[in-house]
Amino acid sequence: MEEIERLFEIYLKQYDLEDEKLRQKKLHSYRVMELSKKIAESLQLSEEDIFLAQVIGLLHDIGRFEQLHTYHSYRDSNLDHGKYGSKYLKESNFLEQLPIPKELRPIIISAVGNHNQHRLEPSFDERTKLHAKIIRDADKIDIFRSIIERPSREDTLSITKEVEDSFYQEKSIMIDSVKTNMDFVLVRLSFLFDINFLYTFQEFQKEQLLERYYQSITHKDIVKPYYEFTRNYLERKLEEESLC
Repeated sequence: MEEIERLFEIYLKQYDLEDEKLRQKKLHSYRVMELSKKIAESLQLSEEDIFLAQVIGLLHDIGRFEQLHTYHSYRDSNLDHGKYGSKYLKESNFLEQLPIPKELRPIIISAVGNHNQHRLEPSFDERTKLHAKIIRDADKIDIFRSIIERPSREDTLSITKEVEDSFYQEKSIMIDSVKTNMDFVLVRLSFLFDINFLYTFQEFQKEQLLERYYQSITHKDIVKPYYEFTRNYLERKLEEESLC
């Protein structure tokens, strides 16, 4: 991975890493790389697939840097960072510089492009689908760790019915349906409904990520039933996986 990390650092030199958002995004990329490796190892994948998971983990947010540089915002309505990253990797010579077999490049491009989408493209072959799921899980773990450290805004206490309906159907919530700050709380809790692997569920339990997030919330009385619903979902999934 050393050569790939070196080329990634060269790519980043065009951006001002003194900017705190850009600096944090770089650190996030390396953390997700390590999480992707651990998930792949937990699945007992081949050395090539573990390596591939790491590459995707490091590059998954390559489109974020241009998004933040241009728009100073994480809003994908301005620039979809997953699609932009996928387009960049496809049209530039970046992947050609990497010590990666040519046949693996389409998997990287597809996984990067789909890591932030509401649903995976149904046309993916099994290997591409596997790696897209790995990066989505790894990303969620690190994002959830990060939001615990930031105080949530709960100045609008209502919850949109469409958001609540999706939540209780155990579906990840479409960001377009979010209208209030409290809706965002449910979006974060609904991360659990789009988890794919036992390792990820175990990390949420081991690090008490749900509990810590709930404790960071000001209006616990409003959030409590949703928190308990998600916690029960986590416990159920861990029990189901342990029986497999």
